[in-house]
Order: sequence, then C-alpha cells, then structure tokens
Amino acid sequence: MQLVWKARFFDITGYSNAARGYVTALDGMGANIKLIPVGKGTPLKIPEITRETIYRLAGRPFEKYSNIVFVRHSIPDRFEKFGRFSMGVTAWESDRIHPLWRDWSNAMDALAVPSAMNIEAFTGGGVHKSVELVRYGVDQAFISPGEYRDVLAGKNAPPFRFLSVFDWIYRKGYDLLVQAFWKEFSLRDGVCLVIKTGFGRTLTGARENILADMRRLKERVRPPRGVAPVYFFTGDASPANMVNLYRSCHCFVLPSRGEGAGLPLLEAGSLGMPVIATGWGGQTDFLNDQNSYPVSYQLEPVPYQRHCPYYRQDQNWARPDMDDLRKKMRAALEDRPTAREKGRQLQELVTSRYTWEAAAGDVLEVVSKLAGVEVT
Repeated sequence: MQLVWKARFFDITGYSNAARGYVTALDGMGANIKLIPVGKGTPLKIPEITRETIYRLAGRPFEKYSNIVFVRHSIPDRFEKFGRFSMGVTAWESDRIHPLWRDWSNAMDALAVPSAMNIEAFTGGGVHKSVELVRYGVDQAFISPGEYRDVLAGKNAPPFRFLSVFDWIYRKGYDLLVQAFWKEFSLRDGVCLVIKTGFGRTLTGARENILADMRRLKERVRPPRGVAPVYFFTGDASPANMVNLYRSCHCFVLPSRGEGAGLPLLEAGSLGMPVIATGWGGQTDFLNDQNSYPVSYQLEPVPYQRHCPYYRQDQNWARPDMDDLRKKMRAALEDRPTAREKGRQLQELVTSRYTWEAAAGDVLEVVSKLAGVEVT
C-alpha cells in the first residue's frame, strides 16, 4: 500500500512543521509514501536534506487508486477523499469544534489529532468517525543540539532571559504575558523577556500591529521607569536558528488561551528548559506539576476572532490567571535548582516519547488498525 500525504510543507505554520516531521520520519522508517505539496504561505528556511526529501517523495508516481491510503493534513475545510481510505490530520484549540468542522470531519474515514483534549473536542462536537491520537514530535536538531551560538550576545541583554515563541494572535496570550512581565519585574531583577513572533505575517502578525499593541499594553500597565526590557527576535525560524534562540534563554513561558498540542513547549522541554504554561490545553498531555509550572486558569467563552471564522461563543478556552503567572515566573527566577529539576524531568519525557519517529509510529499503527493495511 502507498501512503499519500497532502499538506503544506514549506511555510512557517505549525501544520507545516508537523507535516515535515511526520513524513521525513515515515520515509526514514521505510514507509511507502508519496507527497502532494500545496500552498505557498510565508517561506521558511529548512534544512536542505529535508527539502530534498520532500521533493523526492513528491516526485514518486501514484500507485493504483485501490492501493492508496490518503492523508489530508490541514484544517477540516480543506478535507477531501482519495484512494481506498482517507484520514484527516488536524488540531483545534478550544473545548469544542464548529458544526462545519463536524460535518467535514464526518465525511472522512477517520481523524488523527495530537492531544487528548482534541479527541474530546471532536468527539464531543459530534464527530462519530474514529478520532485517533497521533502525537507531535520535535526536530532532531532539538534532540541532539550540539554546540550553540548565543543569539543575544553583544546586545547587553540581562543575565536571565524568559523566552516565548508564538504567532501574534489573541489566543496566544501575548497581552497577559507582557502585562504580567512588566508588573512583576524591573531592571533591578536582571531579567528580560524575549519574544519570537511573525513580523512578516499579514493580519495580526504585521510589524505595525505588534508595535501598536505593545504601546496599548504599556499604557494599560503604566510600568515605572526602570521596567525590565522586552526584546523581539526577528531571525529566521529554521530548526538550527531556533535551537540557538532557545539555548540562549533560561525559561520558556507561554500563557496561551488554548493549544492543540503546543509544539514550542515540546521544543523548549526537549532542551531541558523550565517551562511555564497554562494548565489547560493539549500541552497537559506532557506538562504537569512535577516537570513544569502550570498556570491556574478559568474557562471562558471564546470571543470573536476575526482571523478565524470557526471560533464561536459557545466554545470555551482558558483565561490564565495573571497573578499566578507572575508567581510562577518569579519562582523560576529565584529558585533555580527547582527550575532546573523540572526542566530535567521534562527533557527526559520529551526526548524519550515525543520524537517524530514515535509520532510516525503512531501514524502507521492507526493506518494498520483502521485501514487494515501496512504501508510498505
């Protein structure tokens, strides 16, 4: 049987990152796989060996229709069927899905999602087809990072650096993060916040919108003189560059309102960084009180989100508690031994269970169970 995987492979989105991880691992395991690359998006500098693998797999011929197991890796409004068995691979960030997502998902033979929360969101939202857990992984550059370059060297950055990596949208909690940081820390604390986000993106990711949001947050908080600095990192998001960025910082923090899986949290954990994150969402599959700093929260209705029509007010996501976020950031700064031990435990978990090879194994197991075939 042939596995045909249709997805975006060359842009900076989480979907594209995951698609590259799955298919390169499947190829390395000897799976009979063909790719159908789609979309343009914002280009990403990816390793040449990965690019060559994608082009090579895309150039393979199709086998006969009855021998194809088809994977459409996208949001459900782009689902389609092809071959003898069709599976959608997707993710979602609130506690239930839109009715249209239910209908598009039920038109497939099966679904694969990256977290237990997603299984509940899809099945609770009316999907009656099989919804299977297929975990995310981290790039090999994070598992075996080797030497690194301090990307903040020469910038007079404070000695302790919080890092956050996200797209500049409301769901990611950038407003909570910046306000909590400015309220909690001053120059005397010797800390800074480093934010890696998408300056080049359209909509909410545009540079002008980000700077305008920062001005509004500063007016809201009215931080005193001597407030701890916030830096924006604008380098490319290639795996090697991201490893350098993570390892140039000391604690990862992401008070997101909702995550399907939380790939940057996995990446930070793979490098042994202490992680502070909302205690609700897909990341709770691998984050707990022992290996991280979960931030307390309350569920609240999802407000209108202009960048995505599939959020509705009958859905809920988390509202992280800002006071608890401040408390956890302060604890990570002042109790370094505990923070290091949490990072060590998380690193042990991520590097042993959240590799792309393990994730590819999930794919093969699901295909074997549901389609009744081996992809060889």
